[in-house]
Amino acid sequence: MCLQYAVNRLLGATLCLIRSYVSENTGRIRLESLNALLDLLHQAFDDRNRTCTANREIRKLKQKSGTFAAYITEFGWIMGDLNWNEEAQREQLYEGFSDEIKDALVTSRPQSNSLVHLIQICRELDNRIRARATEWVQPGRTQRLPRSGPSSASTPTLAPANPTGTNSGHYGVAPVDLSATQRTAENNRIRQESMARGECLYCGTVGHFLRECPERAASRNRRLAMAATINTTAEPDAAVPN
Repeated sequence: MCLQYAVNRLLGATLCLIRSYVSENTGRIRLESLNALLDLLHQAFDDRNRTCTANREIRKLKQKSGTFAAYITEFGWIMGDLNWNEEAQREQLYEGFSDEIKDALVTSRPQSNSLVHLIQICRELDNRIRARATEWVQPGRTQRLPRSGPSSASTPTLAPANPTGTNSGHYGVAPVDLSATQRTAENNRIRQESMARGECLYCGTVGHFLRECPERAASRNRRLAMAATINTTAEPDAAVPN
């Protein structure tokens, strides 16, 4: 019964292969059991160099901007075709971690060296990192200061006499600009939706974070090259007469 059901579910090339084992007159399947059918399919379609293929795939596997759950699922699927010991699996698993998880492991070092414990710790860290990233894109939240460059706290700026977008012309703190507040809320909402879809905040492509964006890096390199060209070809200032 199981053999008949399995054959009835076959399609395409697999069905063409099995037709030669089915009697045209009686419809009887000339195979001993379901295992015989599986052996036939393995011989026809299985990867003869499965171990070599798995070795290549496991070394190319990276988490990138995806979830840790998706990464560890694919890792376990490929590792099923390999006979690696636990230490080798743990080292290869770490190589594919995202930079965020690697940074978090610096302060959250696992107490155990077991592979299972490492997976549990990294799953919790990934959930915390993503939850925290979602909090920072909520409407009304103050954006974090950049890690490098001068601090705005050390170089306070004075309010302009006529703040941009107002007609008050007074000194001191400008009145609340509702249009600017609405724009900020809308920008935060768009940013949150983009991150939820896994899109880059610079080019909108799925598959990498903002800091990994190749278009952003290329644009920065073009600006630096242009600035270097201008500095190289600029004429020296004329001497000021005494």
